Amino acid sequence: MEVVKYSDKPSSQSYHYHLLELSNKSKKVQNFTFTNTEVKCETESNTANDLKADKLVGLEKQEKTTSDLVTEFYNETKSKKLNTISVSPNTSFKFYVKITKQMSVETGTLRCSKIGVKLLNGKKAKIKSVMIRTFIPDLNVQGR
Repeated sequence: MEVVKYSDKPSSQSYHYHLLELSNKSKKVQNFTFTNTEVKCETESNTANDLKADKLVGLEKQEKTTSDLVTEFYNETKSKKLNTISVSPNTSFKFYVKITKQMSVETGTLRCSKIGVKLLNGKKAKIKSVMIRTFIPDLNVQGR
């Protein structure tokens, strides 16, 4: 799975759509469900400028189901909400992830979402994921 295009909307926007693509290189149809966990981000410093510049150094291993951000999945035309997807053999499937900031989220912070898909095959779960960073600006700071 890979990010095809990140949102080009400003950080102050309450939601962002990111285009992702999932490839199936197997010889049979694969069914997937979506996963989302928030991973705490660490930066070189805690200044708002560094956070805005997305200077991500590392990630803590502690994960939680995200609550500061609401994540939804949509088809490529954004006309249908998705819960699961089926990808035909040797094809790829493009879809959008919509990340919406909750009103209660702490401003001047960086949030990292681990967006993934889990293979539904009855065996041990295989998860493919990407990391998407969301900056929560403080709109009360002058100069914005």
